[in-house]
Amino acid sequence: EVHAELCYAEALLLKAMLTFVEDETLVSFVKAGLKIRTCFLLY
Repeated sequence: EVHAELCYAEALLLKAMLTFVEDETLVSFVKAGLKIRTCFLLY
């Protein structure tokens, strides 16, 4: 169960990075920040 949560958090972190790189607007920056926060809380 812990391994699955770790894999999910890493996948979500990669998704957040791609969101930020794909569209460098302020809205995407905020969305990526919220996703990174969610990843941090999952650890």
